[in-house]
Amino acid sequence: MIPSTRNADTARIVPQVFSEPTRVLRIPTSSALMLLALWGLAADKAMAADDRALAILKAQIARQDAQIAAQQRQLEAQQQALDRLAARLNNDPGSEKSVKAGKKAATSSSEAAGRGTATEPPRKSRAPITPPDRVAGPDPRPGGQVLVSNPDFSLTVGGNLKVIAAASPVRSFVPGASFLLFPKDITGKENQFRLSGQYGSLNATVTGPNLGSFETGIFAAVGFTGGSLTSNTYGVTPVNFFGYLRNPEWMISAGLQNDVFAPRIPAMIDQISALAYSGNPGNSYRTQLKVSRNVDLGGAGKLTFTGALSEPVSLVVSDNLSKRVENNGKPNVEAHASWAFGPPDAATLLKWPALSVGVSGLAGDFRSFTDGIGAPVRVKVTEVRGVALDAAVRIGERFGIQGEIYSGAALGNYLGTIGQTVNSQGKALKGYGGWAEVVYYWHPAVRSHAGYGIDMMRDRSALSSCVVAPSCQIISNQTAFANVLWDVNAWWRVGLEGTWRWTRYVAPALKNSGPGVMMSSEVRF
Repeated sequence: MIPSTRNADTARIVPQVFSEPTRVLRIPTSSALMLLALWGLAADKAMAADDRALAILKAQIARQDAQIAAQQRQLEAQQQALDRLAARLNNDPGSEKSVKAGKKAATSSSEAAGRGTATEPPRKSRAPITPPDRVAGPDPRPGGQVLVSNPDFSLTVGGNLKVIAAASPVRSFVPGASFLLFPKDITGKENQFRLSGQYGSLNATVTGPNLGSFETGIFAAVGFTGGSLTSNTYGVTPVNFFGYLRNPEWMISAGLQNDVFAPRIPAMIDQISALAYSGNPGNSYRTQLKVSRNVDLGGAGKLTFTGALSEPVSLVVSDNLSKRVENNGKPNVEAHASWAFGPPDAATLLKWPALSVGVSGLAGDFRSFTDGIGAPVRVKVTEVRGVALDAAVRIGERFGIQGEIYSGAALGNYLGTIGQTVNSQGKALKGYGGWAEVVYYWHPAVRSHAGYGIDMMRDRSALSSCVVAPSCQIISNQTAFANVLWDVNAWWRVGLEGTWRWTRYVAPALKNSGPGVMMSSEVRF
C-alpha cells in the first residue's frame, strides 16, 4: 500500500499562502491632502454645473409657460371669433350653412331658447350689444368687427352702407324716405327721383368690466343725414348713444335710445319712414333713462317689462319743432309690457316667437307757442297721450303676420297723428291708426314683405283749413307696400319695393295719391 501524500502537501501549501505577510500601500500625507482637494474641487464644479443646468431648466419652463399662456389667449380669441361667426350664421337666414347647422342642433337650440339665458355668460366670451333694431324689424346685422379684445374691454365696430334709388310720379315728403304726399302741384309736374347713400349707418359697442353680476358697455350709432332724418343733405346724425348695465334679467340704460312706446316696425326697404305717419308711431329716438326686466316663465314663455323717463321734444325727425314747442319742465313717461311664447329654433327661417303680444303707453306734455313780433304772444301747455297694442304670429318656419294699432293725442313728435300736434289755436289734435304686415320666406336667402298702414285724425273740425298748401292740415294718410329682399351672401343684400300712398287734406282739392318704387343695395358688416 502506497501512502497518499496529497493531504500532506496541501497542508504544507495552505499555511504558506495565508501566513505570508500582507503588503500595505503607503501614500504620503501631502499626496493624500492633494487628492482630497482635487476631489472637493471636482465636487464643487459638479454642483455648480448642476445649478447652471437647474437655472437653464427653470428658464425653459418659464418660457414654455409664457408660450402656453399666449397660445391659450390665442385660442380664446379664436373661440370668440368662432362664436361670433356662429351667431352671424344663425342670425342670417340667407346662409345655407346656418340652415344645415341649425337642423342638426334644432332640439338643443329650442330647449335653450325656451329656457332663456339662465346664467351669466363668461366675461371673456360675452357678445357686444347689437344695434337695437325695433321689434320684428329687419334681421339683425352681422356682429361687426372686433378691433380690441381683452378680458376687461372690447371694441366692436359694425353697420351698413346702403344706396337707394327711388322714383315716383307724385311729390313726397321726403324724397327717398316718404312720410306722406304733398298737395297736388297746379302745374301737374310732380315727378321725383332720388339716388342717395344717406340711409346707411355706423355703430360701435364698447364692453367694459363687470359690475357685480352686470356687464357694462356703451353703444353708439350714427346715420348720414344732415342733422335730422328728414334732411336732404349729407352729414352725421346720432340716432343712438347710450351706456348700459345688463344681465340676463335686467338692463339699465341712459342716453339717446329708441322710443319705448309702440316699438314694433315693418320690414320695409325704407327704414327711415317705415309707415311712420301711416299708422306706425313710436319709432323715433330721444334721450331716455330706461329700465327693462325679463321674467322667464319656462315653458310658458317670457315676460318683458320696460319703462322710461324720456325727453319730451325730440328733434331727430325735424329741427323745425324747436321753433314751435319746448318742454314743460318734466320728462315724458313711457312703458311697454310684452309676452312671447315659442321661441324659434336654429332651423326656423323667420326668427319670431310663435306668438307675441304687447301693450304700451305714453304720458307727458310740452309748451306750444305762436311767434309774434319780438316775443311769443300765446303759450299753451299741451298734453301728450298715447296707448298702443302690438302682436305677431309665426306660422311654421316661413310665414308670419304682425301689426300694431294705436290711439292718442298730440303724437306728432312720436311719428303719430300724421306728424301733427296742435292746430292754429294750440288745441291738441287727436288721432288713431294702425298697420299690418305679412312676411314669407321663398328661400333661406329670399323673402317678401307686404303691408298696409293708415293714420286718421279723430276730430276733423279741429283741423285748420287753408288757402295755400303749407298751412294745410291732413285728415288721413295711407301707405301700402310690397317688396322682395335677397341676401346675396352674409354681408350683401339687394331689394326692390313698390308703394302706393294716399294723403287727404282738409281742402279736398289738395288730396294726392300715387305709386313709388325703390331699389336698394346694402353692404352689412
